[in-house]
Amino acid sequence: METNLQLNEKVIRLNALLTIIIASIALFFKNEWLALFLSVDFFLRGFTKLQSPMSFLSKLIVKLLNLNHISVYAPPKKFAAKVGFIFSGLIFIFTFIQWEILTLIVSIVLIFCAFLECFLKICVGCYFYDWVVVPFLNKKTKKQ
Repeated sequence: METNLQLNEKVIRLNALLTIIIASIALFFKNEWLALFLSVDFFLRGFTKLQSPMSFLSKLIVKLLNLNHISVYAPPKKFAAKVGFIFSGLIFIFTFIQWEILTLIVSIVLIFCAFLECFLKICVGCYFYDWVVVPFLNKKTKKQ
């Protein structure tokens, strides 16, 4: 069961696989609308409590395959989704205005990070959260 503080790792890894697929197709076909879809999906996951289309599909697949639930701490994953929103938003903009080199660079970074999450259980955004965001928040709390 997913809560505000816990998420299912299997769903997260399937989301990463879907991100790899959609971002790769968007890059190959230069399709800004797929990049916009990714951006909206990441926005829903990172900034709202609404279920995103990819999370809905991933949860359905997990349920159909009867995969065991593995809980992971949600705040770093939410932060990573916010970073994914920024990256996919940039991909949308760069594809739309036909800046191919920047589209390629940002897409490769997003696909690589999703690959690490999906296949190696390495969340780059989570590491950034732990190394930069948490210490910054702790400093801010101590000053008050």
